[in-house]
Amino acid sequence: MRGGLRVSDEDLAVGRCLAAARNEAGLSQVEVARRLGFAQSRIAKLEIGTRRLLFSEAIALAEMYGVSLSAFVPDRLSGTEDGKPVRPLRPKAARPNASRQPIERSPV
Repeated sequence: MRGGLRVSDEDLAVGRCLAAARNEAGLSQVEVARRLGFAQSRIAKLEIGTRRLLFSEAIALAEMYGVSLSAFVPDRLSGTEDGKPVRPLRPKAARPNASRQPIERSPV
């Protein structure tokens, strides 16, 4: 825990990816914050993992840094590591619902 907040390994890893992408783009936290209308502390908290990244923030940051959203996903969470799946995708269990009928649409 940092400052009373529970920080997961994933949050820390995403933060490192954010900082790396920002540095690669040659931008400071202050410049990123100014461009997005955020406080600099918001960027700092994202990068140290004490604030979770919102999808809308990820999109804005990816566009600013000139990277895809996948740049913010740590290798160990992206599905492969050394060519081996890290977290295999499991199909969702089928939900039994025999009463489900197709929706009939009337012609317009």
